[in-house]
Amino acid sequence: STPPSNSPGYTEKITAAGTTTFTGLTPGTKYYLSVLARNGATWDNNGYGDKSAEFSVTTHTTPSAPSAPSVSTVSQSNISVSWTAPANGGTAITGYDIQRATNSSFTSEVSTSTSTSTSLTFTGLSNGTTYYVRVRANNAAGAGDWSSGANTTTWDVPSAPAEPSISDVTADSLRVSFTAPGNNGAAISAYQTQISTSSSFSIVKETKSGNSPITFSGLDNHTTYYVRT
Repeated sequence: STPPSNSPGYTEKITAAGTTTFTGLTPGTKYYLSVLARNGATWDNNGYGDKSAEFSVTTHTTPSAPSAPSVSTVSQSNISVSWTAPANGGTAITGYDIQRATNSSFTSEVSTSTSTSTSLTFTGLSNGTTYYVRVRANNAAGAGDWSSGANTTTWDVPSAPAEPSISDVTADSLRVSFTAPGNNGAAISAYQTQISTSSSFSIVKETKSGNSPITFSGLDNHTTYYVRT
């Protein structure tokens, strides 16, 4: 039988129980429902009584895309990623996919990890390399869209300083000055300056640690010395 004529537009679901399930619905769609009871009587509305008050429910959908994650460098081989939970699509978020790559289109050296929290640390990375990261959320309806990407560069060893300068030369001493090079992400913790009578530094007379300027003393007079930092 069909529902009474005062219920146009409804799809009928007949059940003898007090609950029923509709399947094959469109995710994220609002549906209106009403309940009618019937018995063996046969009157104008084919045995149905009056319908209940109409009510509505919206089917679940996948989560929204998170905002771009926050990405920071932890060391020469680790980066830290954190993000904010997006709208869940009507049902609880069950976890996140976090994808990293070495290009912004996420086609080079791609690796995907999972997390149930809103942060993750990638380890074992290459030093001095720029990594791009994006995140998506999952719930019972599936995976949502990826966030936009963010990037950071892992730390690398410092650049070579520019050629040092030599001043205050005496018969047995000289002073070496140099400028701090690019630190490539991590603060420079120390400097080493070498002096040698060989331009190839095959024999190093002395190595000193410290900031600019460095003074070498006890040198041989009338001797050519080479220095590097």
